[in-house]
Amino acid sequence: SCLSSFGQAQFIEVQSINIEGNKRTRDYIVLRELNLGIGDNIPLGKIQSTIEQNKNLLLNTGLFADVAIDI
Repeated sequence: SCLSSFGQAQFIEVQSINIEGNKRTRDYIVLRELNLGIGDNIPLGKIQSTIEQNKNLLLNTGLFADVAIDI
């Protein structure tokens, strides 16, 4: 990710999404469940809540026993 500034607010830009440890579900299935994508800018103050929200989105599919999101 990349830290950038628009006016006074600082954002993190999603530059890539890597899916690891997944053996059965195709990557595009995982990616479509996320509410963020490559090129999105997330306000620095909302990073933690965005990560938690996306972790819950993946867990709620019932496809995964555990989800870890690292930045």
